[in-house]
Amino acid sequence: MNRRYRRNPDLILEWGSEHDGVVLVDSRTLRRFAVKRTLLGVLNRMSAPVLPGELALEDGAAPGPQEAEALLARLAEAGIVEPVDDAQVVDDPPNPTPPELAVHALAARGGIARSRFDEVDIPPARLRHREASEVIPLPAGEGNSRPLRELLRSRTSIRDFAETPVGSAELGRFLGDSARVRGWLGPDRLQATRRPSASGGGRHSLEIYVLARAVADLPPGAYHYDPFAHHLAKLQPWDAELDDLQHRLICRPTLTEHPPPVSIYLAAYHQRVRWKYGGMTLSLIYRDTGCLLQTMYLVATDLGLAPCATAAVEPQASPEFLRPYREDVVHVANFALGNPADSAPTSPDFRPLNGARP
Repeated sequence: MNRRYRRNPDLILEWGSEHDGVVLVDSRTLRRFAVKRTLLGVLNRMSAPVLPGELALEDGAAPGPQEAEALLARLAEAGIVEPVDDAQVVDDPPNPTPPELAVHALAARGGIARSRFDEVDIPPARLRHREASEVIPLPAGEGNSRPLRELLRSRTSIRDFAETPVGSAELGRFLGDSARVRGWLGPDRLQATRRPSASGGGRHSLEIYVLARAVADLPPGAYHYDPFAHHLAKLQPWDAELDDLQHRLICRPTLTEHPPPVSIYLAAYHQRVRWKYGGMTLSLIYRDTGCLLQTMYLVATDLGLAPCATAAVEPQASPEFLRPYREDVVHVANFALGNPADSAPTSPDFRPLNGARP
């Protein structure tokens, strides 16, 4: 009778169907429970552990000790509540959070069965910003590259940028080597492409938006990179909004005051992935983002540029140039690019291994 119980901290609440009503979902196992309003009231008061004798119903009535013990035992068996001791009680919110755990569990289920693919409305692999005020072709940017092993050993984040602009040829090569479309994979109707970085199913949902503050021969502003045509589509001239965007997503996360000459705003057009992978969509987008960021790091290192990714993201894309697409995109990452300052350490606080264990 002295055992205490609390609500399973991994539960999340969903609105079910017209017949299900309110549904509790275990974010780890994805088990679903249709619950009555009375039980919700009980669980709401069980964020802190309670003894069976302290259990109170919504109207304030308390069940008898044996009835309460039996009810809690049944809820514990189902996974809705759990027995706890003092060592298990913490005040900090769970990390990962229940919604994050639910996304992780959904990602383990795999993609959508091929027989269910709807080939009528396949999202196109190419996004055309027809509202762009100008289209600017980029140089091909051909040149020799350093050995891959050397790039992997040299890759690092650099946050100190020189005041000199990034060259337009360097920017063209950076975008071309890291993201340009090489060709189609499979039938054209499936809209799968091959690019320098990996993407689940060749779906490549990530769109690259270049915030060019200081690029030689390029007017300051926001641009969309078209990886098919290898050009920039100008969406917005430089203004206070873009300045604020750089400070929020680049300067603050890196604890620096001076913004880079170029920053990349990565946005995922999630329907490209959702069409094929369903519940895996968000998880797969994050993995694709990691692949692209590493590719960008290696290309920037090859070009002698200073790269730095940041993971600060917006719950909803805020830039004015994305206003028509806000329901279709998820902001996933940022990438700063510039020439390294003379004083910039190539690897701050780096200490090579000397064979001795710490």
